[in-house]
Amino acid sequence: MLSPRRVALVVVLAVVYFIAGRFGLSLALVNESASAVWPPTGMAIAACLLAGSWVWPAVFAGALMVNLTTTQAVLPSLLIACGNTGEMLVAGWLVRRFANGAEAFAIRLPAAEPAEAACPGSSSSVDPAPP
Repeated sequence: MLSPRRVALVVVLAVVYFIAGRFGLSLALVNESASAVWPPTGMAIAACLLAGSWVWPAVFAGALMVNLTTTQAVLPSLLIACGNTGEMLVAGWLVRRFANGAEAFAIRLPAAEPAEAACPGSSSSVDPAPP
């Protein structure tokens, strides 16, 4: 049984995925269902790395709704949603397995060091999880 907090997170992620997907499809030039820019992928992978692979229903629901509102074709929409969900799960597994998980993105940006000196308390590092 999912806790109410997890259910809320899945719902929020699905809505954000849907909004990002509609934005991505608004950039489509040739076909209304295909875009070279797909922002939800990055969001889905980040959610998988930060929250865990249990967020897959949010990606599935968001992708399904994006495609159903675009084409109204059920089978293609289901298959695309399965593909979007699968890409999140595989990418999350690969990053955890070969790149030290979310820590792979905890990088230090040397080019920002002068700005850090000028602005005490600022940071040029991306720290996805507290130690």
